Amino acid sequence: MAHAIRQLEEDMSVPIWLWGILVCIFATALTALGLVLQKLSHTRNEHSEKPIVYYRQPWWLIGLSIFLISQVLNLISMSMAPQVMLSCLGATALIFNTVFASLILGEELHGMEVGCMVGIACSVVMVIATTPVIAATSAPELILHEIVDPLFEVHFIVMTGCLFALLVLMRCIPADSPMLADFPEYEAATWTMWSAVSSGFAVNFFKATSEITVNWHVTRPLHHWQCYFVLLGAIFFGICQIHYLNRALNVGRAMMVVPTYFSLGLLAQLGISEAIVLDIPTTIGGRLVFACGVLSALVFIVLLVRSKIAYEQQPDAELSEVLEKALVWPGSPMLMAESSPKNSICTETSALLPKSPPEKRQFAHAQPIARSCAWRVAHAAAGLSRLACPRVRQRRRRDRPAGRVGS
Repeated sequence: MAHAIRQLEEDMSVPIWLWGILVCIFATALTALGLVLQKLSHTRNEHSEKPIVYYRQPWWLIGLSIFLISQVLNLISMSMAPQVMLSCLGATALIFNTVFASLILGEELHGMEVGCMVGIACSVVMVIATTPVIAATSAPELILHEIVDPLFEVHFIVMTGCLFALLVLMRCIPADSPMLADFPEYEAATWTMWSAVSSGFAVNFFKATSEITVNWHVTRPLHHWQCYFVLLGAIFFGICQIHYLNRALNVGRAMMVVPTYFSLGLLAQLGISEAIVLDIPTTIGGRLVFACGVLSALVFIVLLVRSKIAYEQQPDAELSEVLEKALVWPGSPMLMAESSPKNSICTETSALLPKSPPEKRQFAHAQPIARSCAWRVAHAAAGLSRLACPRVRQRRRRDRPAGRVGS
């Protein structure tokens, strides 16, 4: 595999890192397409006279196949380009998801969403243009050490220990503590931070796994215990990422959890990647553009996710109303008052975990957050489909009206 990649670079006169970017973008687009096709299958099945179980639906199987192929391509791209570039490219999943949802599912695309997508694209270009590409050593016997040794250095181990000690300390603070009276969603925020940090470690461990696999003939991973450690670490942190994200979504509001997860996840991936291999510009101007690209990407990600959720709650909302919901962070007195039962018919909590089955008339105007576009993108990041949470599935079965059969 490594020889084929180098031969491709020589034949096409295109650097490997650029091929990695192109493969990553294509894989990200396939990921969004696969999830949207699965959503299309569920939507059609809900309105079918004879619903069938989801794993027997043709469109669901096609979507799942495309999704799995995209994950393999993502793994390949990790060995071809710096992780800083690839992490920022992950934000394009929001762009592809929004476009495919509009084309395939008929979801309305608003001007504010288009503006946020353009901002994300520009931010990604700023990061890619200023990220230095460090050439790999030509000595085959040093390849394995270059991949795994940074994961066992003292500063990386100390950083990991301090980071998780801080997360444990945050979890030790009771959610009903008086000092958290002004932060009612503290529990959801801590689980979101756990998931975001886990995603940072999972991505970088999977990148190491990809580099080891691509250079299999040189690294010979079956003969080195470090390779087993890296693989198990990638699997462990991937499972933690999925588990903590679902816990956060079960106890928190999507308006807070989803954008916080995306923004903190991007920061965690970039920070841990820089702790492993320093890939920041060397000039002051380059560092300034790089930092502006990262910060603007975070801002546009949060605005895109929160505006999409706001439009799904109120499709006919004015731009000023959407901006107000997108810019006011959850937990503030203004937003908590607006989302109280007295001023709102359907809150995000009831949308995430419905206590009673909604009427078809209401479903046509206000889609539950658990079925929203933002929820699908969160599952894309976690590597799950919409039915990945068994507790939610069981709760939906209990809440389903008698006589209704479906997925």
